[in-house]
Amino acid sequence: MKIKGFTLLELMIVIIIIGVMSTISVISYFSSKERVANKEAITSLKMLNAAEKGYKVETYSYYPSTGSVDNIISINNYLSVGLSNNANRNWNYKVFSNGCVQARRNGGDQRYFNLTINYGGEPDSINNLCP
Repeated sequence: MKIKGFTLLELMIVIIIIGVMSTISVISYFSSKERVANKEAITSLKMLNAAEKGYKVETYSYYPSTGSVDNIISINNYLSVGLSNNANRNWNYKVFSNGCVQARRNGGDQRYFNLTINYGGEPDSINNLCP
């Protein structure tokens, strides 16, 4: 009577294929997660930029009137935005008195985005330097 089954070589090949496929999927997952985090920052910067314009229309100056603010609760209160203020958020935000807003990544890579308002009141490109 002959016993049917898989050889050790066949099992090793299947295990290697599964390992390669799971490595590719994990890399793809983390790459997608970072792309979503970047889009979150850019969307929040555009929202802050619009809130800064509205604040300037009402008060004739950007918030804050001098310097910069990085306290999320103050930014949410003065600009009426809903940025996350929990300890596990992806980004820290900073608002400058010249209309520039900045998002700096929490974590090891210290990635950051800036969005400035040009003299015509329109958003300039992402990545211009804030003061």
